[in-house]
Amino acid sequence: MSLSSGPSATATENQLLRKTLMKDLYTRISMKSEQVVWNQLRRHPQEVQRARDLTVEEMLASQHERYGLGRSVVRYSQKQVSPLTWPGDDAGTQGAVCKSHVCLDVLVSSLGGSPNASKLMFTTLPLQHEPYRRLWQRFCRLEKWLELAARPSSEECPEEADLLAHEVDDISALRQRMELVQKELWSSLPVDFEDEHLEVRPSQLGVEAGLGLFATKALPANQLVVHYGGNIHTLKSSMKLQDQEYVMRLGQTASAVDELADGSLYVDAGPHLAVKGRYINDCRSLDSYNLQLVCCPEKHVAELFTTRDVEEGEELFFDYGHRYWDDRLATGAVCKVLRKQIPIEYQ
Repeated sequence: MSLSSGPSATATENQLLRKTLMKDLYTRISMKSEQVVWNQLRRHPQEVQRARDLTVEEMLASQHERYGLGRSVVRYSQKQVSPLTWPGDDAGTQGAVCKSHVCLDVLVSSLGGSPNASKLMFTTLPLQHEPYRRLWQRFCRLEKWLELAARPSSEECPEEADLLAHEVDDISALRQRMELVQKELWSSLPVDFEDEHLEVRPSQLGVEAGLGLFATKALPANQLVVHYGGNIHTLKSSMKLQDQEYVMRLGQTASAVDELADGSLYVDAGPHLAVKGRYINDCRSLDSYNLQLVCCPEKHVAELFTTRDVEEGEELFFDYGHRYWDDRLATGAVCKVLRKQIPIEYQ
């Protein structure tokens, strides 16, 4: 079935229709993702069932009415991720984070597009991050062009018209352009979370631990507290960083087939002093941990939730993981307070 608005539709009209359809689909998917965040579910658990019942076909209903398109023009698959239950919570919807990742395979072959190329558009970044999202898509296209020789069309990359004017790729100019776009991407990192309830001050672990993050008011259990974000890297680019102290592996995105290697993303919060999540320490004490880390590669951040009630003035901690401490113990870069608390088998 040809995806067209009528028998006499031109290729240009089809291309415009495809872009409009994708934009509307992205808007609906992003709105759906925003509706099922943790702090809303605690107050409105019925949203969990509503999100589970909502299908991609229902989201496409308005497209069907607007363009007169048959619903068979889109193949879709919907994968429900198993809910995450925090320790101490009751089982069920009120103790779970429910996030539905939707992967659409749009039949765009008749429009001169590629189904795989379209998947990159459906990363579930919030709607207010549109400038950042556009830069991220542009960077990914340039990276594929440089690393995989996947030369885009002038319609896909109008910003790179000067590079596409050459019949033979100018590798040096392409690399410089990618580095320039990457810097623009990093400088446009959106601030999307209110964190006035947090304060950065010297850690209670001691001088060697540096700064820490403290709650300026009481926080209930299972509340989203702060995001951990920063410059986005692939494994290859993250290995080139001189300072990897704040580099965190987020994991694979829903569109991993469009990324290099295994599709894993890494985030470096080091250059962004305003990101308060970078000041959270690991106290190496199970009794003192009060945060749980949830990586969200589709949002380019990690989210930190409270695992219990947090008192006003209490320092926030989460577990960095054994790999982090294996590296620090090997180099001796562990402060005295933590060295006493690390189990003997890890020393």
